[in-house]
Amino acid sequence: RPCHCRAHPCHHDQNADGNRVIHSCGTEKPFLGFSYTADKQLQCDCLSSAAGGSVYISRELCSGHTCEDGQNLILDYDESTGKCVCSRNPCMEDNGVQHSCPQSDFPVLAYHYDDAGKLQCKCNMNYKAKNDEL
Repeated sequence: RPCHCRAHPCHHDQNADGNRVIHSCGTEKPFLGFSYTADKQLQCDCLSSAAGGSVYISRELCSGHTCEDGQNLILDYDESTGKCVCSRNPCMEDNGVQHSCPQSDFPVLAYHYDDAGKLQCKCNMNYKAKNDEL
């Protein structure tokens, strides 16, 4: 299956009545994270460190699993063992380089692999929900 980018699932969260829920996080835990319960219900939480992840892995392969906050861990699926694992952000150990995002405007350490399979690390902005967003 080809990879694709998609919106954070908590940006389009709805309550039981079908009304949009706008999540916001305080300074102690400023990053919006997500997980899915064992019955695939979305859970949105504020975290102390940014935790990007795959909706497909979280919901379809690893529902009911989460990674410990504050450890720069990403929920992943090990195809060889058929188990869910918490892996460190690969930018934390990139051939001897530990990338970081010290600028407060761009605190999220994100990554992807280019077409040649080379790790690409970059700092992204943290998402701030607005009341008038659709």
